[in-house]
Amino acid sequence: MPLTAATGVPLQLTSVAVSEYESSAIPPSEDPQFGTGSMVFLSFRVAGFGQTDETGQVSLQYTIQAVDCNGNSFGPPSEGRYARRISREPGAPLPLIRTRLKVPEFAYPGRASFHITLTDRLSSQTVYEEVPFSVQSDYPEPSGPFEILLPIILTSQDGPAAPPNPVFQPGSDVWLRFLLAGFQWHRERSQYDLSYGITVAAANGRIVLQVPSAAAETSFSEYRKAYVPAIASVRLERTIKPGPYHLIVTATDGVARAQVRADVPFRVE
Repeated sequence: MPLTAATGVPLQLTSVAVSEYESSAIPPSEDPQFGTGSMVFLSFRVAGFGQTDETGQVSLQYTIQAVDCNGNSFGPPSEGRYARRISREPGAPLPLIRTRLKVPEFAYPGRASFHITLTDRLSSQTVYEEVPFSVQSDYPEPSGPFEILLPIILTSQDGPAAPPNPVFQPGSDVWLRFLLAGFQWHRERSQYDLSYGITVAAANGRIVLQVPSAAAETSFSEYRKAYVPAIASVRLERTIKPGPYHLIVTATDGVARAQVRADVPFRVE
């Protein structure tokens, strides 16, 4: 099958753009920043492709893999083909390829990237390019080891955060929300193994109430996320004495066989 090159240059990507908008009419920023849970749109054109002499047919194949700052894939790659007739007239639009990505809610903050592999099936040329973009998170960046982040006492299960050193009545429910980070994953599969318990202790260290197995989660996740959100509660005894107390959460990483704890003060009046 006779071939001709559309532009007389090697296969290459041009007009590469990463944007928060799908429309190409809105120019992307020079250093796009994307929050967790937001959409990311990638587009590029292709130059240097081969065409059949008879019809001007183009046959391109591509794989686009999005990864976070640690090299963990955000999900399955985007794969596709571009096969159609392209005009050889000067100034004719070059092939345009688009894809989109939703950044996972609990993604690692940092420099992420699209890894693009494009093959011209007619000329057997292949080009590879990495296109960076930044992921931002409202959560603190994990320090590395297994840890509990942002332990916050709530006014109710779905209520806002309580003020510092909040006050509760005997018999009340006390809710604690927090993030688990720095946990390890099973080598053979994308799965973690986390559990935690809740303890209420008086100011002198005396245990008032203990729920050693408040929750456990052994879960599969296609993306090796940075954080696992958690929430737990205890009901205070009606006979509990007024005074200062601590709500203590003890978390266990079953894969790393590591344990951490955090405590938040409150009062009973």
